[in-house]
This record gives sequence, structure tokens and C-alpha cells, in this order.
Amino acid sequence: MQIRQTQPFWRMGATAGLLALAMLGGCAQLSERAAVDDIKRNQKGIPYQDDVKTSGNKSIFGFRSLPERVEAAAVTEQVDKPAAELSQCLQAQLQSQFKLPEDFFQVNNYANNAQTIALVNPFTKKQGLLMDVTERGVGSSEVKLYANGATLSNAWKRLPARCR
Repeated sequence: MQIRQTQPFWRMGATAGLLALAMLGGCAQLSERAAVDDIKRNQKGIPYQDDVKTSGNKSIFGFRSLPERVEAAAVTEQVDKPAAELSQCLQAQLQSQFKLPEDFFQVNNYANNAQTIALVNPFTKKQGLLMDVTERGVGSSEVKLYANGATLSNAWKRLPARCR
């Protein structure tokens, strides 16, 4: 009886070895788009507790980024203040200038110190105009005012400039 010795993988012919590696590499490689779609599909059911109420009308959205808006901003204003300070000023203006109680606007906090201040009908929970506050650098922020289907008066358009 004759015992046949098998050669290890690395001793196979160069062509056969390269062919095997190419097949394995081709199976494992996904397109970037397919990988992103797979991640989104797998994470769809994960509860991130996106609506964490902190106090009053404020919510924290964990590690989510500020949502992208479809419509163009009606007003964009650069302000030499940190985003948190600018947001507090805008909220104070809503309460003093426009006499709105806290029930009529909502503050959502996002990653990178970004915030959205939205007018909200407390009965229907529908949002009106929106203000996105983002940091532009150390001690510098930007506020974008979106009409969100509403008609903006000059008083509303001047609101971001009041917090310079």
C-alpha cells in the first residue's frame, strides 16, 4: 500500500494559489454601498433612546448629527458666541420679545454641540419655524432660520441678529 503525501497550500502551483486567494478575496469584499446598506438594515431595530427628555422642553439626541434640511435657510447669521450661549439667547428672545412660554418651543440637542430650536404647537405637536445652531469654531457659531412652511415677518427674520 502506497501513501500519497499531500503538499501544503503554499507549495501548490503559483497559479492555483493565486486563483484560490482571488476567490476568497472576491467573496469577502463588499462594495461600500452594500456595506452601508447592511449596517443600516442591521441597526434599524436598535432602540437608541433618541427622545431623552431632560427638563421642560429640552431633548437630547445622543450621538446623532443635526438633520439635513431640504429647504434653504431664510436667514443665516454668524455670531461670535459659543453655540450653547447663542441658543440660550435665542430662547430668551422667544420668551421676552415674542412672549412665548416654554410649551411653545422645543430644544433638541445633537452631537458636536448643535441644537435645533423649533416653534411647536403644544396641542397638535406640529413644528413651525426652526433655528439650527451649530458651532463654527472656538467661540463662534452659526444660526440658520428655516420658515418650515410658515411666512416669516421681519421681526422673525431679525431674531438671529438680536443675539450678536
